[in-house]
Amino acid sequence: MPGALPPSYRTDKNCDLPVNKGLPAARNLAIQLASGDFIFHVDADDFIEKDAISSLVSEQLATNADLVVANHVIETQYNTIQQRYCDISKTKDEIVKECIGDKGCQSVCGILIKRSIYLDNDLKADESFSIGEDWQVSPLLLYYAQKIAYVDKGVYHYQLSRPTSITLSSQTSFPEKKKRFICYVKTMNRLLDSFKDKGDTYLSAIYREKAILTQDAMIYACRDRDKTSFHEMLSEQKSIDPKYLSALGKSNPVVSALKRNYYALLSLLWMKDFFNGGK
Repeated sequence: MPGALPPSYRTDKNCDLPVNKGLPAARNLAIQLASGDFIFHVDADDFIEKDAISSLVSEQLATNADLVVANHVIETQYNTIQQRYCDISKTKDEIVKECIGDKGCQSVCGILIKRSIYLDNDLKADESFSIGEDWQVSPLLLYYAQKIAYVDKGVYHYQLSRPTSITLSSQTSFPEKKKRFICYVKTMNRLLDSFKDKGDTYLSAIYREKAILTQDAMIYACRDRDKTSFHEMLSEQKSIDPKYLSALGKSNPVVSALKRNYYALLSLLWMKDFFNGGK
């Protein structure tokens, strides 16, 4: 029944207030308890235009779309950039692969989503994740949507200029960058499971993105002097079929081998920093 909290979300049997289990759990719970036909996510750091909902709803009524997307406005300390959520003139395969491959938007925010897509396909973010939870879900929303409509205006504003922004703070130190990329690798593993029966075209895109992310995670593990995480990500990379590793570029075989050795990669990074003046 809408409005009734599941027992797992209560602090104790005498309290109806939910335990704060993080953003993915909050979203999963909201979708479960919602009584309306559509979902619209807004993160705490961000804001929307006054006519955002009316614009998206009007387009949905006109097109009967499962998803209505628009433009995102990226607000940084230095400038403002407006981006399309996705290019609906492309094929469904292209849209989904761009989302998987970090060429499209991975956020579930700022779009009007038919709630039945979540419920009928049991789409949920893994509640153990604090980073990359959107990326687990957004390609599947695009995949299952029978029709996607587009509103050509900025309706959602990402506030990346605030010191408390999750996206901004994750870029302030090597440990945070390492944590982010390791979470992204694990997100790719979740997507591999979600798309395992949906065709090789999607699996190929996921494996190629995973190859890139494991290398980035290995680099930041080295910069953070975290040998354990380096080898964990190296094992992830070794599990990828070599045909997908072309996404890493046509490196010299010797350099490629050095990148797979913790101390050798640490030395390569030190030399790169030295010749770049410590930058």
